[in-house]
Amino acid sequence: MKKIISYFLSGIVLCTALLVTPVSAAEVAPAEETITINSTVSVRATNYWTKTTTKLNSVYGTASNISTVSSGAVSGSNPQILKIEVYSRVSSGSDSFYLYVEDGNGNVNYTTVSKSGTITINDFNGFDPSGKWKIWIVTKGTVSTSTETIKVYYTC
Repeated sequence: MKKIISYFLSGIVLCTALLVTPVSAAEVAPAEETITINSTVSVRATNYWTKTTTKLNSVYGTASNISTVSSGAVSGSNPQILKIEVYSRVSSGSDSFYLYVEDGNGNVNYTTVSKSGTITINDFNGFDPSGKWKIWIVTKGTVSTSTETIKVYYTC
């Protein structure tokens, strides 16, 4: 019986202590603060367009079919490419290959691809993103199969 009374009194003491605990720092009203935000509006906004090619197949060093993708309507009075990202989805068992990208004005760039992933191409920076783009592959081995998704970032 003494234990029960002892537990009961201990519980009452704890409850009383919690009720009279001082206010925490989080509950005190904050002092008035001044917040300054350094805001700069960008003169050049960024847009992008993205397209996916048909399946590209290359055998014994020959060029695959050429997949033509259109930029669609590009906004702005003087749009310029900031960067290009190409995601290559390479079929299993494919050999590495050269990935060729030609912009709407006939400028061509190529890079080597050996596995699925994203490649950044900066050689078109400053060029016009408009027009019909051509993408194809050429295997470095026996056979390569891939699908490409191109994403062109540009200013407007």
